[in-house]
Amino acid sequence: MSLYPITRASANFYAARLDFFGQLASQFTGRTPARRGVAVRPSRIQEPGDEPALREVIVPLDGSPYAEHALPWAIQIASLAGVQVRLVHVHTQMQPAFHGRRLELYREFDRLLREPMEQYMADVARRIARASDVSISPMVVDGRRVTSALSDIAAATSDLVVMATRGRTAMGRMLVGSALDAILGATRAPLLHVRGYACPVDLTARPSLRHALVPIDGSASSQRILGPVASLSKAIGGQATLMHVVPAASLFSEGCDTSSHHGETSALEDYPLARLDEIAQSWRAKLPDVRTSVVWSDSTAAREILSQADEREADYIAVATRHRGRLGRLLRPGVFDQLVRRARRPILVVMQPPGDAAAASPRTPSGATALKVPR
Repeated sequence: MSLYPITRASANFYAARLDFFGQLASQFTGRTPARRGVAVRPSRIQEPGDEPALREVIVPLDGSPYAEHALPWAIQIASLAGVQVRLVHVHTQMQPAFHGRRLELYREFDRLLREPMEQYMADVARRIARASDVSISPMVVDGRRVTSALSDIAAATSDLVVMATRGRTAMGRMLVGSALDAILGATRAPLLHVRGYACPVDLTARPSLRHALVPIDGSASSQRILGPVASLSKAIGGQATLMHVVPAASLFSEGCDTSSHHGETSALEDYPLARLDEIAQSWRAKLPDVRTSVVWSDSTAAREILSQADEREADYIAVATRHRGRLGRLLRPGVFDQLVRRARRPILVVMQPPGDAAAASPRTPSGATALKVPR
């Protein structure tokens, strides 16, 4: 178990700050704020299920070098799993405004716009064939909007989607839109997000995906990512580290004396690791090489996840996220939104079902009570 040094002053500062904002909110809501703590009533453990077999790896391409940086990861997964790579490009159709003979002119012009992209997809397939022996299936799909067409493709599959993005900020994704958000909102299939770059991609690269860092909070909804991690680990023979980030202030209450209640404090420290061990044990059959770690930190969850990924040399981060609208993502970005912006490692993400997302809590499992150190 990894423990960060916690000073009494810093812990009391964070506890006092949480209480201050809780009291401020109570003036508007009329509710008495509850102190944050470590859950001692365990939430439901998601039972391992039969994940659908991986049949292909889907890679959306837009013709830019940014999108092509997803190809080495897709090729490596497809090669190890023995499946094909399906390349998808959405051709934005023109809106027909003429009839009769002029309609034929429109169709001819649309065909001229589509032909270069067909040639581009065929060229990418040839480049991959020279660098690897995986099976490639390029396709060009017609659609009025790129995001809508990609959403339809994602909604009809349960296979892995690998895509690279530019790493826009929440404001940029809100104003410009994001194919990543559209795909995640339309499918429950796992998606591997990769950071794209403007430089040409090296298709002969064979990146590693053997070590997964899986941050979960103990709730059943956050455990949904374990299924895709188990499927991917089975195909490539990898390992996983389950990690739970606990706020350091949850060990303390404002003005409490922990020196006379060492037993209660030890129970608070030991419970998260015992909870993770219980979850890991239930997945041991499908994740033989799984480890657990609890980190007490004064930092945010996203920053601590990135720090632990560097320290443990994880190949990718795996999280379960819930759907957020553009405005909600801008005003209150989630852990996944922060990771997309800052992470240089790939992120395997799966969308939580709406019911589970509503019941999930970022700090304490739903319906749990908090154990606090007595005064």
